[in-house]
Amino acid sequence: DRAWSGRLLQRRRNSSLLRVPADQDGRHEGLSDGVCGGKEKERATAMLLGDSKGNKYSPTVIFKTQKSKLAEVAKFNTAYQHGFGKTVWKEIKTLQESTGMEIYGDAAAWWNSDMSIQFLKLHFGAREDVSRPILLLLDDFSGHWTEEVKAYARSIKVHLLKVPPSATSACQPADVAWMRPLKVRLRRYWVEFLRKQIEDNTCEYAFKMTAPARSIIAEWIYNGWNELSGETIMSGYRRAHQLQSEEQKRLDIDTMSVIRSLESLNLLDSSVGVLDPENEIDGGGVDG
Repeated sequence: DRAWSGRLLQRRRNSSLLRVPADQDGRHEGLSDGVCGGKEKERATAMLLGDSKGNKYSPTVIFKTQKSKLAEVAKFNTAYQHGFGKTVWKEIKTLQESTGMEIYGDAAAWWNSDMSIQFLKLHFGAREDVSRPILLLLDDFSGHWTEEVKAYARSIKVHLLKVPPSATSACQPADVAWMRPLKVRLRRYWVEFLRKQIEDNTCEYAFKMTAPARSIIAEWIYNGWNELSGETIMSGYRRAHQLQSEEQKRLDIDTMSVIRSLESLNLLDSSVGVLDPENEIDGGGVDG
C-alpha cells in the first residue's frame, strides 16, 4: 500500500563562480557568470527518499575527501569512519548526531554501488516486517543497478523499478515535485551566505569569498529537505499517476463489494464465465 522513491541530488559548492539570472524580471531567459575568486569546484551528493504516504527519510550525503595513501589506514577509515580520516571524522560524527543524516566521504563525492547497498540496508534491511515486499523507484544511474545491488535488494524483498532516463520528469516523483522546491531552497541558502559575506566586508582589503564548510552544506541539505511538506512528497506520486487523489478515490467504483453482495444473495450467475469489458453493456436499442 506504499511506494518509495529515491533520487540523487548533486550540489557543487564553488567560491570562484556564481551563476545568476541575466534578467531580473524572474523569467530567467539567460544566465551570467559572476567571478568571485577563491576555490575550485567541489561536490556534495545527497540521496533522498520519500514514500507515497508523504513520509520523508534522512538523506544520505557524500562529501569529497582525500583517501589515505596507506592501505591499512584507508581500509580502516572505510570500515569504521565512513571513509574519513580521524580528524574529519570527529566533525562528521557531530554532524550525523545533530542532523540524523548518514554522511560518507569519497575522493569524488560520487554515489556508487557500495553506497546503494548501504542505503538499502539503512532504510529497508532492518524493517519490522521483512516479509512484506517494498517497491522502490530509482533512476537508471549505473550505481543502482549492479548485480550486487540487485541481489541484496532481492534478499530483503525490495523490488527495484527503473525509471527510464527520458521519463524521470514525468514518472519519478522526486523529479516531478520534490527537486525544484528543494533546489530553490539550496540556492536561497547559498545566496544568503554570499550576501552575508559581502555585508560583513569592511572594504579595507580586496574582497575574497569564503567557501561554505561541510557543516554548512550539511545544514543546507538537512533544512531544505525538512522544509518540504508531506503534501509535496505525496504530490509527486499523484502527478506521476502513482497515487490516487481524494477525488479519484471518491469517484472510483467499488466493484468487488457489489460482487460480494450479489454472491451473498445468490444473484450472481457463476455459469456466465469471463465477460469482455468492451461488451459488458449492450448499446443496442430498447424495446417499446
